[in-house]
Amino acid sequence: MRRNLENFSRAFGKLSPEKRKELIGLLVQEVRYNQAEGKIKLILRPLPDLGWSVNGDEISFDESQNWLRR
Repeated sequence: MRRNLENFSRAFGKLSPEKRKELIGLLVQEVRYNQAEGKIKLILRPLPDLGWSVNGDEISFDESQNWLRR
């Protein structure tokens, strides 16, 4: 899990703002706001291990995974 998060962080850092917004929309299922506590809770979609690989400026992943919503 730690490796996946590190790879995700590096890959996310290389994306344009538009692509970051698109990716967050794919990852976040729901946003809940508790006004009484002033807290936001993000509900994430369950995702498989995508096989992220970051090598220098190149980002790749196992494209055989079919997890994106249509």
